[in-house]
Amino acid sequence: MKIIHILQNLKGGGIQNLLLSLASAQVRKNNEVTLIVTDKDNLEYSKQLGTTLESNGVLVIYLNRKIHNKLSTIITIIKCSYWIKKIKPDIINTHGTLCHIYGAISSLFNKKSTHLITIHNAPELWNTVCLFLNKDKPLIFCSQSAYELNNHISKDKIVIPNGVDRNIVVTTKQSLLKEEFHLSKDSKLIVSVGSLRKQKNYHFLVKLAAEYENTNTHFFICGGHYGKGYIDPTIFTGYKNIHWLGLRSDVSAIENECDCFISSSTFEGLPIAVLEAFNVGIPCVLSPIPQHENIAQGVYGCYIPQRFEITAFKKALNNALEHTETKSQIYKFRKEKLSEYSIEKTANQYINFYSEILKK
Repeated sequence: MKIIHILQNLKGGGIQNLLLSLASAQVRKNNEVTLIVTDKDNLEYSKQLGTTLESNGVLVIYLNRKIHNKLSTIITIIKCSYWIKKIKPDIINTHGTLCHIYGAISSLFNKKSTHLITIHNAPELWNTVCLFLNKDKPLIFCSQSAYELNNHISKDKIVIPNGVDRNIVVTTKQSLLKEEFHLSKDSKLIVSVGSLRKQKNYHFLVKLAAEYENTNTHFFICGGHYGKGYIDPTIFTGYKNIHWLGLRSDVSAIENECDCFISSSTFEGLPIAVLEAFNVGIPCVLSPIPQHENIAQGVYGCYIPQRFEITAFKKALNNALEHTETKSQIYKFRKEKLSEYSIEKTANQYINFYSEILKK
């Protein structure tokens, strides 16, 4: 089967991290897989992600659209149509609202290709153009929670939970944060992963970290800031125990050094960052939202406060920091549960759904 995935960029995020595992797994199952990246992006992280995908047998094509440039957008659609016409894929799978438009227009020039849409962060807000072009397209939801928030009409809908490839997302390396920030050997390190979007609720995390300001507990934030609509990273300044690391490609190495992973999000689809932390074997504190509660059931070393209150989070965090097992020991306790989120299972479900739609 020939498969094309279309996404905007290779910056860190749930879409990118899912496709890193998913596209590679689809190649291993003897499919011809191409990633079309629409936007221009010179971040070192993005280049590294592209290199990893190519080393796993995925063809990566860059269209280099200039953001907020109408002419460049038109040229990008033409380029996208050219590649789809040239490759003649069986499936075009788009990720992100703007890419749904690109996929819909481009697929018009190749009637043999079938366009499907993956919803990562429901409810996706589609403009009039997107709604018109994608009316009744087959939809894949990354989690049951995303499905329940669906507001689009389609005869063909399916929930396929996200998965990760442990061989890709886990490393034996450790970062050197204690040396870099001149911290004592007995310091406790807390890590949070996610771009500075409002739903990540970093303002709440800052309040929590402030409770530990005069202790040897330090909070590290791994996440990119991409301009308008994102939380201003200056909210982390002025706190000696909060360190914003920006976009990092060595998240697993950082988690290997840290004592706890924390997420204060107010909403998630099916969080890839949490799945990665589960696989690393780091104790986790997750905010009390349905998406976290669903994924954390039966996962050893995972704590969910009952409310979005600082005292409740402090109690959960202190419990997480009491763990004395190694990360490999914690992972062994989680291994059976995490098999539900293996990328092989996710890839099989994607391919089976593709096949069902093609038969129709």
